Amino acid sequence: MSTQAFRVAVAPGALILTILLLCWGCWIEDDLEPTTITGIDFVTPHVSAGNASLHVMEATGYLCPDGANSQLYAVTPNSIDGPFPVALLFHDEVLDYVTLDGSNFAMDNRLRAPWAIEQVRRSLGLSNPSTGPGLGEGAWAAALLEAGFAVIAPGNCWGDLWHGRGRNSIAEEGFMRLGASLADDSLRIAAEQLDIDENFVIAVGLGEGGRAFTELIHAGVDLKAAAIDSTPDLLEALLDQPMINAEYIVGLTHIYSDEVGHLVEATDQVAALRTYTRRDSIVHLVTELELRLPIIYSYSPTDPRVLSSLTEPAAVAIETSYQSPPGAYQLITRTESVHVESNRSIDEARGLVAWLLEQTGPHFPDLGDDDSASP
Repeated sequence: MSTQAFRVAVAPGALILTILLLCWGCWIEDDLEPTTITGIDFVTPHVSAGNASLHVMEATGYLCPDGANSQLYAVTPNSIDGPFPVALLFHDEVLDYVTLDGSNFAMDNRLRAPWAIEQVRRSLGLSNPSTGPGLGEGAWAAALLEAGFAVIAPGNCWGDLWHGRGRNSIAEEGFMRLGASLADDSLRIAAEQLDIDENFVIAVGLGEGGRAFTELIHAGVDLKAAAIDSTPDLLEALLDQPMINAEYIVGLTHIYSDEVGHLVEATDQVAALRTYTRRDSIVHLVTELELRLPIIYSYSPTDPRVLSSLTEPAAVAIETSYQSPPGAYQLITRTESVHVESNRSIDEARGLVAWLLEQTGPHFPDLGDDDSASP
């Protein structure tokens, strides 16, 4: 668990915070610089040589705070031809901002392109085995590739919980937060180089990456199904204790600055954040908007990184609301103290992908006017 020490003063106009944050898992073994790669062999502990191809694409115009463009990693199976169904894979650990003393909320500085690249690589199972927390990940990508999916994994270097659409205070922060915009645009960017079926898309959210799912729904992206694991979904429990969670709430005021920045009093900001973060939750989607998309929701009540008060409400909402009107769901409540466990077990990931395809039906690409497709 992380160890934190901080002091907080609430003053008219803002929450003022000085933080000392020591966190586990806050490292990058190598400073991975942005690059462009087309069609090299994709090999992980779960994917053998020759079975899949890796494509690294620059997301032109999606500038990270360090001045580099963000990137997408896309992986396609070699066993079949496109157009491929698509799985959008969203990585974890996407909250950061610069504090009043010029340091980062996260000591590892997540507002950099190399940071985002490393998180994408870790999610796909590409991290070097010596890098500890990355070891054993990549089960989702492997299982999806086996099922014929192209896996597209954008990198988030904006620390915005996948919410940003460039509407944060650029004057205050010096950069635009673009996580949600890139999540939406990943299909277009990938389609410029790959033969994918943009009409058959599922979303997989790992940890904080699960919050990209709600952003896609709000943006009207047509998804067939979703799988969410260990996501801090309903943030009300944090907002109910503003002094204890002041440093996290300051981050939310940056992320939601277009909606709460005009408010003078800190108490008003917190009240507004309660409304807007609920709007961007799975709880809201399934209880108030009656979303019935086939969904897998996995969490551990004793997750070492995420409080159960942030994950459990969505589980309850899905289990209750999906009864009427009915919807297909799979709820996984883990007894172990684990985080994003589904990305570490290839057998489990295979079973979950099979379940998703049972709900969506098999992928039949639209071959258009190709006469060779006729029987």
